[in-house]
Amino acid sequence: MQRDTLTAANSLTKFSRLVRKILDNSLQSTISLESELATLELYIQIEQLRFNTKFEYTITVDPAIDPASTMVPPLILQPVGENSTGHGVMPSEKKGSIMVEVSRKGEHLHFTISDNGIGREKAAQLKAKSENQHTSHGIAITRERLNMYNENQGNSNSFIIIDLYNELHEPAGTKVEFELVV
Repeated sequence: MQRDTLTAANSLTKFSRLVRKILDNSLQSTISLESELATLELYIQIEQLRFNTKFEYTITVDPAIDPASTMVPPLILQPVGENSTGHGVMPSEKKGSIMVEVSRKGEHLHFTISDNGIGREKAAQLKAKSENQHTSHGIAITRERLNMYNENQGNSNSFIIIDLYNELHEPAGTKVEFELVV
């Protein structure tokens, strides 16, 4: 829109790589954690380009985890990252921050995705006022995918969404936590 052809070409290249990764990954029952994190990072980078780096992000993986050999179900992080960017940090007036952490707890991988956005209550209020009333299915599909994966591994699933508040009890973002048996 600003006739910046280099940025436009970069955005288009990232977008095509993201679509290709999603298509490739969606055909698999499991993929490497490395591939899952790369998909999430591509998505976040595209959103940064789209919104002129209105937010920053960090992805941290416990050094005891080998992302290349650790297998996870596909598309378990991107929908949560999409919610963090689109419903959390984008509507916020302050500089956004998204943090993704992957750690090991015994035989489980523990995932935490948190943001400093407007929180779920405010996001729901904005959505109710919006003309765009599309129904979001990302989190429900992710929960279902995690349930199936963990049931196949003989374990129950934990998927928790936590509303974050500051010391004045004002919304200060959202945190999503879940575990996978590995």
